[in-house]
This record gives sequence, C-alpha cells and structure tokens, in this order.
Amino acid sequence: MKELNKRQKRVRHLSLFCAVFVCSVLAVGCSVSFGAVKIHPFEVFRIIMNHLSGREIFFPTWETNMETIIWNIRLPRVVLAWFVGAGLSVCGVLMQALTKNALADPYVLGISSGASAGAVCAIITGCFHFAGGYGTMFGAICGAALAIVLSMAIATYKGTVTSTQLILAGIATSALFSGITNLIIYGYHTGSDKTKTAQYWMVGSLSGASWEKVKYVAAAFLITVCIILLFTRELDMLLLGDGTAENLGVNVTRIKMVVIIMAAVLTGIVVSVSGVIGFIGLVVPHIARRMVGSRHTIVLPFVIVLGGLFTVLADFLSRVIVAPEELPIGIIAALSGAPFFPVSDPQGKEEEHMNHSFLTVRGLDYSIDGTEILQDVSLEVPEGTFVGLIGPNGCGKSTLLKNIYKTYRPQKDTVYIDGKDVVSLSAKEMARQAAVVAQENQTEFDLEVLDMVMYGRYAHRRFLEKETEEDLAICRRFLEEVGLKGYENRSFFQLVRRRKTKGAHGKNACSGEQTDSPG
Repeated sequence: MKELNKRQKRVRHLSLFCAVFVCSVLAVGCSVSFGAVKIHPFEVFRIIMNHLSGREIFFPTWETNMETIIWNIRLPRVVLAWFVGAGLSVCGVLMQALTKNALADPYVLGISSGASAGAVCAIITGCFHFAGGYGTMFGAICGAALAIVLSMAIATYKGTVTSTQLILAGIATSALFSGITNLIIYGYHTGSDKTKTAQYWMVGSLSGASWEKVKYVAAAFLITVCIILLFTRELDMLLLGDGTAENLGVNVTRIKMVVIIMAAVLTGIVVSVSGVIGFIGLVVPHIARRMVGSRHTIVLPFVIVLGGLFTVLADFLSRVIVAPEELPIGIIAALSGAPFFPVSDPQGKEEEHMNHSFLTVRGLDYSIDGTEILQDVSLEVPEGTFVGLIGPNGCGKSTLLKNIYKTYRPQKDTVYIDGKDVVSLSAKEMARQAAVVAQENQTEFDLEVLDMVMYGRYAHRRFLEKETEEDLAICRRFLEEVGLKGYENRSFFQLVRRRKTKGAHGKNACSGEQTDSPG
C-alpha cells in the first residue's frame, strides 16, 4: 500500500508538471499572437516553423513586417520572459533552503540590489563600456558578486555563518546598494535619457529583448540549474537545519557556498536583462511547494515551468493592458503576485508540514549573560516516539528543554508543538500540549500523591472550575496502572525519594488530552 501511495504521488506530480508545461506552451503562443498588432496563431506557427527549420516549410502568405514582429520582437521577448521567471523562481527556492526562511527570495542577501546597482551604474555612467553591448550584464554580475561577498563578510562570525546572521547581513547589504543606486540616478545627469532608462529598468522591463540576450541567459540558466540539480539531496537535508545536516554527513559550508555562488550568478544575469522584478522569487516557490511538496528533485523542475508561466503571463498583460503603450513588467508582477501570496500561505504551509512532527525546533539560538548556549538548533520529533537527549553537563540539554516548554522564552517561529508556535500559546494551552517532570522536587510542603497527580488536570479545566469525577477517575486509574494504588493519601514528599519516577509520570500522563487512556 505504501508503494502504491508513492506511485500515486509520482503520477500526480508528473501530471501537474505536464499540465503546467502545456499551459506554459499555450501562454507563449498566446503572448506571441496578441499585442498591439493581432496575428492569427496559425500564421505565428508557420513563421516560427520556417525559421526553426531554416527553410520554407510553409509558403509565405504574410507580410514581411509581420514576420519581423513575430521572430525579431515578440518571440525573443516571450522566451526571455520565460527564462527570467524560471531563473528568479530557482533563486527563490535556493534562498529559502539556504536561510530556512519562508520569506526569503533573491533579494534576501542583497543580490538583486547589488545587481541593480551595477547595471544602473553601467547604464548611466558607462563605466563598463569596454564590454560593448554586454556592459549592463557585466555590471549586474559584478554588482551581484560584490553584494554576496559583502554579505558573507558581514555575516561571518568566528569562522561560522548562521542563517540568522546571513539574513541580517543581506538586509544591510540590500539597503546599502539601494542607496547607491538612488545616488547614481539622482546624482548623474538628472532628466537625461539615460536616467529615464535606468528608472524604467528598475521597475522591470523586457523591451530590449533580443535573440542574443536569450542565448546568453539560456546558456547561463541551463549550466546553473544542472549544477544545482547535483545537490538536491543536500538541499533537502539543509532544510532540517545546519546542525542536523552536519550530523547526517553534509558538508554544510560547501553546499552553502555552492548555493550562494549559483544564486549570485543566476540573479545577476537575470537582473541584467530584465531589471528588478519582485514577487516571482517569493510567491512561485511557495505555490510549487504547496502543489508538489518540498523535495528539491521534484520542486525544482516544477518551479522552473511555473515561474516561466507566471512571468510570460505578466509580460503579456504588461503589453496589452495599455496597448500600444506598455507597463513595466515589475508592476504587473507585483500586482499579480500579491493576491496569490495569501493563497500560497507560507506560514500555513510550514505549520501543515510541522503537523507531521509533534515537536519541531528550527534555528533556535539562546544565550545567557552573553554566553551562547544554543546555536541554530533544529530537530523534529514525530508523534508517538520516545527521544532521549544525551550529552555532557553544560552542553545545553536543560536549556533546550526549557526553551521548548517556555521556562525560557524562545524566539518567535523557532519552537512548534503540534504545529503551533509555543510563543503564541498561553500557560494553559502550553500545559495541555507538554507535561514537564522536574528533575528535583520543588517544594518541601507536605502534599498528598493524589493532589500532585490531580494538578496535571488543571490545564483542562475552565477558570474556577472544580475537579470533576472524571478527572478523579482518570488519575486513580493511572495510579493503579503504574502500581501506586493505595498510595493516594500518602505524603508525596516522603514517597518521592523512593518512587519519584512513577509518581511524576502520573502527573505527566494525566496532563494528556485523552481521557480513555491517560498514558
């Protein structure tokens, strides 16, 4: 049955992939056919087939300018749009795997901002004129590389780079390069054609598409994706956290460097030809994961065709809404992506994924008086399993547990119990989810065993509600099951020295929600 389920999933994933791929092909056809000048799809097909074959398969019945519009203007633009969307979507997947952050995208490390600054510098100042027609591309790649080097330098602390440090460094780098971009635009030749071109380019534009750019972007995209596909298993394990990945044998430093370099190269190249287009690298990976899961061997091919489809449709709308004029594609992408974002529901998807594990800890850091006790700790405990923490004194076992059950207050979005962030849980809600057996007795006062066990039922009662007969029956039944029948009225303080473990387990089990079997 398990094998059948796996086969069904494969069929479903393949069907979804084929469906999106077919939609991409249809979107490309529609986008090439429609615009300021409408051309029949059959004529579009004939023109394209003649050029692809290099000979006249179909006798030309169309005007020469129509062929020019299709082959030299619309088709390269649509194909370039597809590669731009696919590239930004892949970068979004990589950034989310690298940072374990659901809101990460190509902008998170300042890569897009660096590429933008380099390209604007090339457009306005002409400082990369030696590269000829590739000056803007060269400037964008240099800016992206500089941004990633700067982010890594800021994030490195004592020879290590954590996800949190990387995100903070990326925010700082992004702000720096955004400031540089604005300084270049408003500091040089304000009002000139170059300035207007740069400003238009900053909100995304594919108006300068050509087959030369398509070849350049396609080659870089294919090489980058082929390299990334070699590391899909490592990317899967990286989602579990750096520590867990290292325990599984992954060279985390190496895989992070591969991800960062590939993302920097791909983002730099894409931004150099399209300008800054937001939302694609953020929304598309979430939609893809919602449809096919998070395994990178599956999600990467799917996100490529989905990102291409999304961008082709956005570019199509940018050309036809105000035809014969056109809107920047970045505006359309933002307006189209915003409504999809609640549908993709990154937080809901994370919690849905976490529901498979009763306890999830992700990227937990904790310091006491400036001394770092826990650093980027991540783990998952499936429901119904028993897990022991083993380690020397002072290694952080108790600190981890106290963060889990909120004796220490963990950071938001780091500890989840049954899919719920423990920071958002009240004391009673927390007690209904997790029962805690203290290492040492916390009171010297004389309390009876039944009283101690009944305290475990407190979280299940409303305010000022008294113990019920059901509560009493649950506790007595459990005392009987653990061999403590007849000890109900004995002193817990005296008994705990001899049977501390069993008595504490009574309190633990009775705090559970199941009434038929409190254990």
